[in-house]
Amino acid sequence: MGKSVFYFVNTDQALECHLHLLRGGCKNHLVLGGQSDNDIMIQEFKDGVVDALVNCMILTEGFDCPELNTAFVRDSSKGPTMQMGGRVFRLHESAPRKNIVQSSNTKWPMCKTATPEDQYKLVDGRWLSIKPNKQMDAISQAAIKRVIANYQPLPKFLTDKKAGSKKK
Repeated sequence: MGKSVFYFVNTDQALECHLHLLRGGCKNHLVLGGQSDNDIMIQEFKDGVVDALVNCMILTEGFDCPELNTAFVRDSSKGPTMQMGGRVFRLHESAPRKNIVQSSNTKWPMCKTATPEDQYKLVDGRWLSIKPNKQMDAISQAAIKRVIANYQPLPKFLTDKKAGSKKK
C-alpha cells in the first residue's frame, strides 16, 4: 500500500477509518479543517513518520506528495473525484506503482481517465484480479489479426454515394 491518503465525505467516517487503521498498527494522522497542526501532520507524512493521512475535504487540492502510492477515493462528483485521484498521479522513482481504490458505486471510475495496469474487485472478502490473463489477451489479438487479414470490402451499391442518392 505504501504512503496512502484516505478521503471521506464527513468527519465521522474519517475518524472511524483513522481509529481502525491505528488499531491495525498503521501510523496515521487525521487531517481536518480548523486544526492548526495540519501542516505539521502533512510534513510528518512526507518525512515517513506516519504511513497515511485520513482527511475530509482538506487534501483534495494543493496537496502534493510525489512519493504517494495509494489514494482511497470516496464517491463524489467528477471534479472532486479527479482531484482526489490526481494526488497519486505524480511520478516519482520511489513509487513506480501507483494505486487508486474506489468503491464499485462510483459514478466516475478513474479507469475512464487513466487505464490501470491491474484492476481488482472485492468479492466475498477477497480481492480478485479482473485483468484478462495474458493467454486470453494473446487469443484476442490473434482473432483481431485474422479479422483484419480476412477483410472483405462492402458491395459497391452500399459505398457508391451516387447510387444511394438516386430516387426511383
